[in-house]
Amino acid sequence: MDRLSLFNRIKWLCDQVLTDYKWLIALFFVLRLYGITDPPLEIQHNWRQCTGLMIARNFLTLDANILYPRIDDICQKSDIIASEFPLMSYMHYLVALLFGYEHWYGRIINLIVSSLGILSFGIILHHFFDKKLTWYSVLALLVSPWLIYSRKMMPDTHSVSLMFIGLLFGLRYYQFHRWYYLVLFFIFSTLGSLVKIPAALYFTIFLFGFISMRKKIKPEYFIAIAISICIIYVWYFIWGTYISDKYGNWYNLGLPLYQGILDILSHPREVLYNIVFNSFNSYILFSLFIWGVYKIIKEKNKKTILCVSLLFGVFWLYIFKAGFFFYHHNYYMIPIIPVLAFVIGYGLYNSVHKITLFIFFIGVMESIANQQHDFRIKPSELYKLELESRLDSIGKGGPKSPILINTQSNP
Repeated sequence: MDRLSLFNRIKWLCDQVLTDYKWLIALFFVLRLYGITDPPLEIQHNWRQCTGLMIARNFLTLDANILYPRIDDICQKSDIIASEFPLMSYMHYLVALLFGYEHWYGRIINLIVSSLGILSFGIILHHFFDKKLTWYSVLALLVSPWLIYSRKMMPDTHSVSLMFIGLLFGLRYYQFHRWYYLVLFFIFSTLGSLVKIPAALYFTIFLFGFISMRKKIKPEYFIAIAISICIIYVWYFIWGTYISDKYGNWYNLGLPLYQGILDILSHPREVLYNIVFNSFNSYILFSLFIWGVYKIIKEKNKKTILCVSLLFGVFWLYIFKAGFFFYHHNYYMIPIIPVLAFVIGYGLYNSVHKITLFIFFIGVMESIANQQHDFRIKPSELYKLELESRLDSIGKGGPKSPILINTQSNP
């Protein structure tokens, strides 16, 4: 291959990345493979990843019943825990059945599903809006906290991505009236909401459709959503309560609404920081979100105003329900970030000032720079990799003997 031909191919690839959101997603998929096999020792939420890994490994070594996820922390009545629906851990277990257990399978699974979720997000936007708007929105989403959480053994981007995949099948059903699209919409949206309840906020889109569309929206959607909500209710509030009462372990379902509201109102600075900065790890990108809100209101785009307002209204109920947990964990912003990214894309597409695009790319670089540390393990954390062999050398009860860890419940 001569130099000119190689140059032309590189130029073509760059042109694709800068004009086609699908190539952009592919590029970021490759970039996030860096360090994908590293143990979960990055500073942000290593404990949450370890918990998911415990469940996956115990499916493999103890009991593969998905209704009874198990952890290794047995300071309660049992190792069985009432938790979110452990789909990602179970997918990890299924892969381990074929290839043997490796801790990083969960990272790969999440990265693949999250990339497909962002692709679905882009396809849905491109159906209703211009390709440039979609490109800006997808890039804003890719460099948000989705950049790092989509490669962790954590269910947050996984759940919202499953929901977007489901919404895409819902859109296809509306277009082509094939019954299997409705079934796939039901399956993926239900799984997404089971994995993490906040993903269900995107069911609000169908309420928006019911209110805003002159053509009557298909009742099948609401039947499917109603069945989904019943399944979610059974898992969390009937089965989860039973498991919690019987075995003594429970992941939080938030706080009573009145207590959550008091928590949020009494910590306005922390709440504001989580919304303003943690949405994109960039004050610049959040400023462009405000610009997008201004453009939507100025242009009196009533349908967009209604849809975005409904989604934010439901999300604020989630904030009040989460209370303390919301402003202590930046990943609690993940469900609403796609909406913020869309608003950024809307503002940029409707802007005639090139300086606005320049500011956007500066914000993109700021967001990536504020998260790049998460792709590497600090040398100070590497000693933890030696703990297992050291315990094996001094323990008297063998590898399965219990140990006491002084880490404030960090597994």
